Amino acid sequence: LGRLGAMEMTAASDIDIMFVYDGAGDAEATQYYGRLVRRVVSAIASPTEEGPLYEVDMQLRPSGSKGPVAVSFAAFENYYRNDAWTFEKMALSKARPVAGDSALGARIEREIASILARPRDCPATLRDIDEMRERLYASRPARSDFDLKLVRGGLVDIDFIVEAAVL
Repeated sequence: LGRLGAMEMTAASDIDIMFVYDGAGDAEATQYYGRLVRRVVSAIASPTEEGPLYEVDMQLRPSGSKGPVAVSFAAFENYYRNDAWTFEKMALSKARPVAGDSALGARIEREIASILARPRDCPATLRDIDEMRERLYASRPARSDFDLKLVRGGLVDIDFIVEAAVL
């Protein structure tokens, strides 16, 4: 997701990732994939003399920090079809598989395309997006008029416009 998914990584980027596996979401699979995810994240984010390779953000996974660190494809599909908030669907516009089984990756890509193409209430969606952007203005204000990322009309606004158009 994020800059990694959009292929826009910079030296300061964090990695927004979600782990999706194929199979039953039973306790054994949840435990196995949970351990695997913790090892992968630890390898990516381990501190070194120069700092971590990347900061890892997994907040965009289904149910955020309250949910499992890895989700079954069925849980992914169900969450984004029935429970995801507008901003979570916006994040899917930059999502792409970056590793793992190619057949599962293709299924995930098809599911994302299907979720993004679903009919939705446009005025309500635009209100959600506007409210989210206003919350971001309040929580992460531009440091100056030259903060091209966060200033009103800047890069984040362009992202929001594109993601709104996708939805």
